[in-house]
Amino acid sequence: MAKQRDNIPANRLSKISVKYVPDEQLEDPPARLFRRILNKLEMNPFKWNSYLSRYLDWIVTNPDPEKAKNERQTRTGNIRDTYFHKPNLTFGKLLEGLSILEFEECEIEITAKDIHGNIIRVSDKVRMVSRDRKEKITEALAKDEKQKK
Repeated sequence: MAKQRDNIPANRLSKISVKYVPDEQLEDPPARLFRRILNKLEMNPFKWNSYLSRYLDWIVTNPDPEKAKNERQTRTGNIRDTYFHKPNLTFGKLLEGLSILEFEECEIEITAKDIHGNIIRVSDKVRMVSRDRKEKITEALAKDEKQKK
């Protein structure tokens, strides 16, 4: 079922990059899970860039403006390559992606069935966004909202 937002080419997630790997070509669970999350969020290039900008504001702390600009560009390219140019994703990068998307926490649950039919479930909660970063995100969103008015 095509979503209405996909009718506008610029709103398609695939417009983030010409090297975009389509959903059906993703090869492993972390990559497919992350893409499903992006799809559930109805992610588009504009929304992604907003999340990424706030993430980079938190990560890039170099006081030298020229070095900070260079680091932001390098990180942006590496992040685009990791999440949109490759068919694979590590679990660590999946968690980093959730942090970029400003998820506060994540619970990972694995259910495994052995050859005898025994089922084992394990889970672990992971904090994705620290309290300090959450405050900074909230401030940035409030500032953006003020500028819109």
